[in-house]
Amino acid sequence: MAPPLQDDKGATELGLITVLITNGFRLEDKYFVDELQSYSLNGVNFSMKAGDPLLHAELTRTKISTFNTVLNGIRNLANSNIRFEVTTIANTCVLDHMDKICQIAIDNGAKKFSIDFCSVSFKDSKPSSAYMPDPAEVINAIVSQYPAMDRAASGGFHLAQSLPTCLWPAEFLAQLEAKNQIEYGCHVMTREGLVFDHSGQLLICNHLHDFPLGQIGVNFTDAASFTQFWQSSEISEYYDQINTYPAQRCINCQTYTKCGGGCPLLWFVYNPENITREEETK
Repeated sequence: MAPPLQDDKGATELGLITVLITNGFRLEDKYFVDELQSYSLNGVNFSMKAGDPLLHAELTRTKISTFNTVLNGIRNLANSNIRFEVTTIANTCVLDHMDKICQIAIDNGAKKFSIDFCSVSFKDSKPSSAYMPDPAEVINAIVSQYPAMDRAASGGFHLAQSLPTCLWPAEFLAQLEAKNQIEYGCHVMTREGLVFDHSGQLLICNHLHDFPLGQIGVNFTDAASFTQFWQSSEISEYYDQINTYPAQRCINCQTYTKCGGGCPLLWFVYNPENITREEETK
């Protein structure tokens, strides 16, 4: 039996949107899902790593049986009053069958399916592009598989777009915009979101877990001390460095306010001057 959850009403009363991001393993426990329903979560983002048991076991370093654990978790959410969407990460392992993952999620009760992008990982503080497909390959795969995913999800498809917009076919982005199926950028561009890990460390991004900005109980202990910390020149300068123009051509780009030049982590492994396309910015 799962332990009781911590109350999140304080965040809700402050007007914050609270979302649980999970691999779904705990959600096979119906008691846990029942408890989850009693709290004021705005939703659950269910990360589905693969579309078959063998690949799922390989990527998660778990048993083959955990694939059924994940499917049971989706079914439990579908039978609850919790709003949720299933997300898969466009990486080299699943790039050619994201539509299959979408169909499996929908067949097990999901109503919404989204795609996020594989980002840079860090090992010993060094960036790695392991599992990251070339941006052009990602775009081609999503564009070609989109019709099947859109049909399977009955329009409940969503793309968390974090590549430079100039790389995409303009008509494809316009199609997703017209159907409200795309979101550009992330909270790092606007400083409108906070990420805390399980140990209370404040992160600028959940991919940068090795580089925390601060720690609960060390850098701040309450709302007042956190506000002072969050508004400090040190944190502001950190965000300013992250959000600089990645390429000279981004300065005059008409769509820069949408994409911010793409996820800043991309430029740990790619040269933005080689990736972004000048002809699309005129």
